[in-house]
Amino acid sequence: MACVVDFKTPNGEWVGSYNCNGKQVHTRAYKLWHDVLWRCKVGGKYQEKKPTYLGCVNYFDDYQSFAEWCQVQVGYMKRDTNGKFYSLDKDILSETGFVGYAPDTCCFVPVGLNSLLQLQHSSRTDMPIGVTKRDTRKVTYQARINYEGKNKYLGTYDSKEGAHKAWQNAKHINLETALREYEGLVDMRVIDKLKLITYNLAQDINLNKETVEFGGVPLAA
Repeated sequence: MACVVDFKTPNGEWVGSYNCNGKQVHTRAYKLWHDVLWRCKVGGKYQEKKPTYLGCVNYFDDYQSFAEWCQVQVGYMKRDTNGKFYSLDKDILSETGFVGYAPDTCCFVPVGLNSLLQLQHSSRTDMPIGVTKRDTRKVTYQARINYEGKNKYLGTYDSKEGAHKAWQNAKHINLETALREYEGLVDMRVIDKLKLITYNLAQDINLNKETVEFGGVPLAA
């Protein structure tokens, strides 16, 4: 039997761990379940480290119901081009203000897509997303974008608005690329949300409006 697989006992219960090649290993479903419990633990170290998870609620009844739910989700046992399992995402299909893991709002997406939709915004600066200020003889603003886990330099601009515009244009290109790349590989609800996010970003660009959220997908701290 391959390691990190899911299976039931003869009485129909999903197994959480088993012996594989002489080692005790957890099933994929149980590993995910453990992560959900860890992230939703009130007063836990995870929420202390990442305040955006404060108030995060686990809406699955128990491990058995969660494991059963996993089996019918698009992308559950898929791996990306780097061999990594798709991530369990709680934000893409959620409405603004909802923080939790629920059967109707969770989905599985490639790690690259998950990171693409995280808008990194520091609470310690008044700069727009994707912009940092350079203190030189002449104040300038740098634009950077994170794509597939790597920071890409987009240039230096005389205004923070100009730098943010460069970030918006680059992000829009990346979103359109993701739409072409992931269609047919993820839940269609995710594709529909991607289309909405791409449209909303285009609207921000056309209206010269600062982007502060992605069609309901919460900002990351």
